[in-house]
Amino acid sequence: MNSLNENTPFLAKKDDAFDVNLLSKYHLVFKVSESQLDIALLTESETSKKCAFLESYSLSKHYFGEGLVSQLHNICASHEFLNNSYWKQVHIVLCGSDYTYIPEEFWEGEKEKLFLEAITPKASHINQNVHINTVDSNQSKCIFLVYEKLKNWFSEIYPEVSLKIYHNTSCILEFLDSFENKDAYYLSISSEEFSVFLFESNAVQHIATYQWKSAYDILYFLSLISKEFSISNDFIKVFVFGTSAEIVTIRSFLSDFFIKVHLGSCDKNSFNSLEGTPSYFFPELLSI
Repeated sequence: MNSLNENTPFLAKKDDAFDVNLLSKYHLVFKVSESQLDIALLTESETSKKCAFLESYSLSKHYFGEGLVSQLHNICASHEFLNNSYWKQVHIVLCGSDYTYIPEEFWEGEKEKLFLEAITPKASHINQNVHINTVDSNQSKCIFLVYEKLKNWFSEIYPEVSLKIYHNTSCILEFLDSFENKDAYYLSISSEEFSVFLFESNAVQHIATYQWKSAYDILYFLSLISKEFSISNDFIKVFVFGTSAEIVTIRSFLSDFFIKVHLGSCDKNSFNSLEGTPSYFFPELLSI
């Protein structure tokens, strides 16, 4: 990977039809985690979304603090067109932020901070804003923390466009809604954490995010969930998505313990113009 000081992406793809002079027709998407920044430009038709431009950068780990904002600023300041203010829409997808889900039937307005404080340390709420995504497919609300200075920075750099902020798990849930038979484990794996979604009878039963260092960590947490829900690994399918360089290796490893393990696949038309981009990379982008 390239040096962070060079503000150089380690992954860079673009559609031959991408036009830097027509930026106002694109949705600009930032997917932000503690160690990686992904930037995508999407075009939208009545039936699908298509990725026309994609870049990924390594970030020094700053846990959504001041250093993260500084790195984003440096990348955008040296970029060919990211400082442009006129986009069709700007979307921010956050990974690694504390979150919880509340079913609509139990939702009580203006109590989102209390819901989140019940499961997260109050210290983690310092300099953070509580944000809400309504997940129609799951009839629930995702409550999560947004670092205040990060949100303010995006508002300052794109003052002409309203910002939409999402938790990455809510985006994945919306993406999975298009699946007809959902009963399976779905894993979204990044370099240091993974989120797992368990569906039974086409309804989500479990959502959680864990830290991992090896494939054995992923197997350990899946085994705990299987035990809790009395699931047999001989029958449950597993679909693996994500940007970790080890995705294919993880899929092979899990195949020794689960009868059906597949690399996940996004709409083949969404990334087919970006040669060499695996179909399991960015399910979050396609639900925005």
